[in-house]
Amino acid sequence: MAILTVSVSAQRTAAPPSQPASTPQANATLPTSKIALIYSDAFLDPKTGIAKFNVVLGTLNREFQKQKDDLTQMQQRSKQLQDEITKAISTLCRRRRGQCDLSVIDL
Repeated sequence: MAILTVSVSAQRTAAPPSQPASTPQANATLPTSKIALIYSDAFLDPKTGIAKFNVVLGTLNREFQKQKDDLTQMQQRSKQLQDEITKAISTLCRRRRGQCDLSVIDL
């Protein structure tokens, strides 16, 4: 994970209402910009990373482990049901000697 911060500032004075708007010049100079790139993977290193970050991350992982396990079980059950449906449809089509249109079934 990386965070990108960009700071750009440009100010242009407004032309008085009596003057027509000027066209921008092709050789206009741009203001100095700053870009920061943070390698956040280094935060997770238990030896050189940010200690408080690692403690909070561990606490959150423990707190939400049950929900994560529940979601994993649901995903596995969903895959199992999908496989059962596909197998049942395949069996039905074989019994009908291929007279099924499997293209209408989107699993």
